[in-house]
Order: sequence, then C-alpha cells, then structure tokens
Amino acid sequence: MEFTLWYDGPLPARGKAAIKGQIRQALDVQLRELWTHLPLSDHSHLLARSTEGGLSSLVGRHGHTFAAVVSRSLGLRAELDILMLRPSSPGDLVNKGDIDNQLKTLLDGLSAPAQPTQVPDGMRATTDEDPMHVLLEDDSLITRLNVETERLLGAPGPDEVRLTIRVTTRVVKPMYGNMGLA
Repeated sequence: MEFTLWYDGPLPARGKAAIKGQIRQALDVQLRELWTHLPLSDHSHLLARSTEGGLSSLVGRHGHTFAAVVSRSLGLRAELDILMLRPSSPGDLVNKGDIDNQLKTLLDGLSAPAQPTQVPDGMRATTDEDPMHVLLEDDSLITRLNVETERLLGAPGPDEVRLTIRVTTRVVKPMYGNMGLA
C-alpha cells in the first residue's frame, strides 16, 4: 500500500510533547480519511479491539487508544520517503542543522507515544470507539528512511517545515487478514 501524508508546522530539534501532539493531530485527520479508501476501507474491522488471536490496529498507550496503520499485530512495516522543506539551504546541516533530532521529533509524532511524557497535556480523550489515528505503533517498524531537504521559501519561522511523507507498507508476516494491505 502506498500513500502520501503532509505536515506544515514547527519541527524543532528538541520537540516536546506538545509538538509531537501537534504532528499527531495534523496526521489524524489524514489517516482517518485514509481508512475510508481502498484497501483500508475493506478492512474497517481492524479498527475494533480484537478477540484473542485476532487482528487489530488499536494500540493502548498511557490511558489513550491509537489506531496505527502499521503495527506488529498486523505484520506490517513501513518505508518512508520524506521531502523536508525548511528555511535553511538544502543539506545545511551545520548552521541550521540538527536534522537528526528534527527527524526524531517527527518519528515520535508519527507513532503512538512510547513514554507518558510524549502525551501532551490536554490531549483529547480517546477510546476504542474514537481512537487517535497514527501511522506507526512505534518507529521501530520503519525499515527504510530516505530524507531529502530543500529550502522552504517564505517560512514564517526558523523551525517551520513543510513535509511530504511518502509511505510504502510491506507485509513481513503474511496472514489471512493482512494480505490486502501490502
């Protein structure tokens, strides 16, 4: 399965829970819509808590429920191709740099929170019936990451970025319930 996500907003090198929450919130809308299109629309049963041994995209973390497109239980992994437009020159990693920490902030925002400190204060309540949609159960499910940087013209601030995130999912554990998600 291939699809594209986008994010416009701050991406500081030392992203706090609020920024990671902002990224999740921006992507939640896109991922909710993704579930209304094929092939995910044929697998809407994955948005319910599974019985023992069944498949589900729901992940419980720190009192919240997240619906992960890519999860261990679904036997999926993700490959990401990211175009990062930012206010500095392409490849300018020294002067405006710290791209590795910016990417860590992004990857945390693409995932269900691993630590309670990654849940922002005031995050809306989520349940099995109304989860927050995220791309990844956790970032260890990324098997390939490609990042290209370019200059973002007219950026409103030094930490502002425009991201285009091309996602390719791969089935690594073929099962009856995940074959249509390749």
